Amino acid sequence: LAGIVQLASKEIGSCFRLFKDIGNRKNKIIEGCRTLNQLEKKSDEIFYDGVFSLFADKVGMRQIAASKNILNNFMKCQEEIKLVAEAIRTIIIKAS
Repeated sequence: LAGIVQLASKEIGSCFRLFKDIGNRKNKIIEGCRTLNQLEKKSDEIFYDGVFSLFADKVGMRQIAASKNILNNFMKCQEEIKLVAEAIRTIIIKAS
């Protein structure tokens, strides 16, 4: 999940740099939003696999609680990335 957050952050940075020439770079920005969407889907899969593995493995309640908190924090990051991607799409629509 940390790797996905890192990739998404880089993609957001790339999209922001493309705003300087939004008229000519609109398609590249849209492609960046698609990439962010794919990363979000991948993070959902990893999250649910992680939750499943918590209960499939015979670990203690402390380990489950700690892992659950870590997974939830990564999902909060992904939710913020989703909101940024939606804001980027809105900017593209208004710039068109």
